[in-house]
Amino acid sequence: MNKKTLPELNSEKINNLLLFILSVTIFHLTYGIQTIIPTNIAWLMEARHDWGTHYLGFYYFRNEDWGFPLGDIHAYNYPVSTNVGYTDSIPLFAIFFKIFSFLLPEDFQYFGFWLMLCYILTAYYVLRIGKHFGLSRGFIFLLTLLVLINPALAYRGMHPALCSHWMLLASFCFFIGKNPYTALRNQLLLFLLSALVNPYMCAMVGGFTVILPLKHYLQTRYLSLKKTVAYLALSFSGLLFLWFVTGMLRLDGEKLSVDNAFGLYSLNLNALYNAKGFSNLLPAFKDVSWHQYEGFMYLGAGMMVLVVMALGYSTFLFVRKYENIKKRIAQHRISILLLGILCTGYAIFAITHIITFEDKVLLKLPAPKTFLNIGNIFRASARFFWLPYYILLLAPLLLLLRSPLPKRLKYFILLGATCLQFYDTLPLLTHRKLRNGDYTTPLADNEWLSIMKNFEEIRFVPPFNNSQLNTLDYQDFSFLAAKLRKPITIGYVARMDEKKMRHFTDSIFNELENGTIPQKALYVTTYPNLPIFAGVYLRGKAQIHTLNGYYYIFSTDSVLSNLHKACAILDKHDSVSIKKALAAIGEKQVFQPLPPHLQAPADTLIHYYFDRLNITPELVSADGWGFIKNTDDNSGDSTFITLSTTNQSFFSAVSPQKRPDITQQYKKTNLDNAGFKLLAHTTDVPPGKYHIGIAIKNKNGLVRHAQNREMVQIGRPQEQAFTTLAQMPPSEELVYNFDIADTTGTTIKLAGWSYRTGESAAKNEIIIVLHSSTSDFQLKPDVVSRPDIANARKLRLNMDDCGFETTFERNRLASGTYQVGIILKNKNGKKTGMTLTGIKFNVPSAQ
Repeated sequence: MNKKTLPELNSEKINNLLLFILSVTIFHLTYGIQTIIPTNIAWLMEARHDWGTHYLGFYYFRNEDWGFPLGDIHAYNYPVSTNVGYTDSIPLFAIFFKIFSFLLPEDFQYFGFWLMLCYILTAYYVLRIGKHFGLSRGFIFLLTLLVLINPALAYRGMHPALCSHWMLLASFCFFIGKNPYTALRNQLLLFLLSALVNPYMCAMVGGFTVILPLKHYLQTRYLSLKKTVAYLALSFSGLLFLWFVTGMLRLDGEKLSVDNAFGLYSLNLNALYNAKGFSNLLPAFKDVSWHQYEGFMYLGAGMMVLVVMALGYSTFLFVRKYENIKKRIAQHRISILLLGILCTGYAIFAITHIITFEDKVLLKLPAPKTFLNIGNIFRASARFFWLPYYILLLAPLLLLLRSPLPKRLKYFILLGATCLQFYDTLPLLTHRKLRNGDYTTPLADNEWLSIMKNFEEIRFVPPFNNSQLNTLDYQDFSFLAAKLRKPITIGYVARMDEKKMRHFTDSIFNELENGTIPQKALYVTTYPNLPIFAGVYLRGKAQIHTLNGYYYIFSTDSVLSNLHKACAILDKHDSVSIKKALAAIGEKQVFQPLPPHLQAPADTLIHYYFDRLNITPELVSADGWGFIKNTDDNSGDSTFITLSTTNQSFFSAVSPQKRPDITQQYKKTNLDNAGFKLLAHTTDVPPGKYHIGIAIKNKNGLVRHAQNREMVQIGRPQEQAFTTLAQMPPSEELVYNFDIADTTGTTIKLAGWSYRTGESAAKNEIIIVLHSSTSDFQLKPDVVSRPDIANARKLRLNMDDCGFETTFERNRLASGTYQVGIILKNKNGKKTGMTLTGIKFNVPSAQ
């Protein structure tokens, strides 16, 4: 072992100190050293982008009680909840600092320190790589400087967790390292560490975690096949364990992928020279869509010059020293092959199967389903080009610095390229002007805090919408709610449980439309959504007030005298908005008889879907979309919702909603106007069963009409009459199923379908039997159209009328235990049969 002399050690320490100062200096140039101050949250919250949700994720997380999984957050994105990993708040630091949360100030952040640490560690691993290749200290200094000012790192500052590019450099360092044991140990530790930083970084580091043991199995023979498999098993089982413990991997079926997202955030083929406006020398070039910002991989003018020079020089060397180069490649062919496969795989994944160049899609290739499924999980696929990008940065530099060119010439080339690179990318390095200090929202903070403190939870309507009145205003309200430790129904997270979100959204709308408003909740909304509160306001159950252009609503039962006075004072400052709100709620949209010019027979020429449909005895509320099938551009079309029976029809106009996703989904010129929202009263519609449908009148006056086969109840349903069943019909094995058999409450609800084998449902009448030991009753349920049954069970007969539903009050029956049965009675009177089902319920004796 060569021991270093004291002067050599001192010289190395000075060199390390210089690299430390260099990395901190570049960090200061890019962000400002003030960002590492723990109480400085202004720069995070005033940015109005992802920094805000990173900070809010930790803010809510530190105030949560400890639970399992460790990283769960319940009060942010409430009640669906989220995870500190899904807010990209760097779980490694979040969990660590939560332990000491009681010692930390209210305003505390670690993101500035993390960013600075990323620059320091980047410098450290470039130093390690430079030493491995035998570079002098001066060359290592310039190499480090070029890597620290690389555009991809500076641009990625929007996501601090993803600035850990040093992990790729560290993995490369371990891969080329000479000590197998140290390299394998460090790579395993780095892989597990990356699992607690960001899933994308973990996936990229994971590639090295695979090829490193393969190298030491195939090339160095340090590992046997058994040990190679054991190493990989240990690595990935450790990853799964950490993700399970922190909650980033769940066993409850939560969906991690985003449908049809792969290819959206892809790498454009112009990425290496497209500075997107951050260059002093090159113009911005076009992209297919704004989503391709994820593929920012600009090399910089200085690096472009070095790459061209390196290509020319390597070609010259290859021709002159072909045999020597061939021998050296042969010595390391397995390492080169493994690294090449990894870089190529990442590059293909980054470009995706949709190959784009500037604003054109060149080719869309068929892709395996597994490939697409993985892509939908790692939807920002362009990020995977970071490894090829860093190889592209390092390769020409190392080739130049290890070449036999004169030392002075190499310095001249490297200094010239560095100066050119620095000048070219200066706009990117210096465009952030970040403030130091605490944060005050653009809202009337004190007033909002005084209102919010009186309620247990803050509900936005609609919930989970990140921009209510102003862009990303969820950050301001979430910040205020966090100060009061109140859960709030908004927030931006990387992965969302859309099913739970939709269920909660529907429950809020249904609750309000049914005239219920919880005392514990403060509702906040904007003017277009005020009609949702008409039901509770017109019943005298809610108060409506305004502040900062938003409307806040709460139950009249929860009014405190001090709160009432404060709200009245605030309303006086904006009496116009209050009058406007009350007028909007007072405007009662109703269903009216369908006029002749809108009447058309129901057909199947409309594509439509109800995203949400709620029908109460007094109103119909719906969100959805629809358009006439052959329409390429529906601008100018008018949409109506209809209620129809065989002899009468009613309609109501809808509020149009922009739905550009429909245009994209159906690949049309313009279907952006396909969306609709409806809140209409049914006071003028006679009670009964109706088909709900949609009518569209196009710009030329053509009317198309489509309707659901299932019928809905409008108004209060009439009580279905029980009659005594004098004699039970003969038993028969009928085919049946109950989709709903709710027998637990005061109201019994039964719904399902039944048919007789080999007979069309149109031939039979369905009767529900309630059988007890003392008496038997029968009632005729409502017929529900069920064309799906014939399709599902592959029947060639007409089964449309095999569905049924009925609702009745339990207290209408005498006490006893009842068993539900089904009778099918042939309409021509030839055959009647009955099946007793396993559904039973009890009617207690009257007290």
